[in-house]
Amino acid sequence: LDDCDDPILGDIQDIPKICHNIQEDWKDVGLNRMSSWHLMQCIKRRLRGKVDGSIENHAGQIDILVTGCEVSLWLAEQFVSDLQKCFPKLYVKAVSSNKLLGLFGQELSMPTIGFPYSQKGMDLKDPIVLIISHSGGTFAPLACSNLLQSFSSSIFAVCSEWDTQVGKQLRSI
Repeated sequence: LDDCDDPILGDIQDIPKICHNIQEDWKDVGLNRMSSWHLMQCIKRRLRGKVDGSIENHAGQIDILVTGCEVSLWLAEQFVSDLQKCFPKLYVKAVSSNKLLGLFGQELSMPTIGFPYSQKGMDLKDPIVLIISHSGGTFAPLACSNLLQSFSSSIFAVCSEWDTQVGKQLRSI
């Protein structure tokens, strides 16, 4: 964009326009709106399963798994905190993509020293999965998009664009 004398002021002045563009994007039936509708359907199915008993409640169960690395993981952790407040009956966890690869992506599991995660302590029986990766091409989240297909039929990606490597990987299934 154009250079300006005060880039911070320029960013602040852009906020209303950016918020307006986001609101307009949700008015059209586009990829964001379709994805959020499908996520809502998955959450409703999960909640119904808990009510009717087709999904057992037990320690270690994960209903919604959110993963990413670095800054995307920080965002995932905050989102999980908010989501857990919205759905207190669901077990929602944020786990580093690198830790998931260490636990489940190798012939020999790599223990997560100092963290409460283990293969036996995490029940990944068809959880709803959200993979957060701004670039959509970071190694660990991209590898998790492939790995987690064997654990879940409901995998979503939150990326900066729809046409990222992780997006292509998930659309192929």
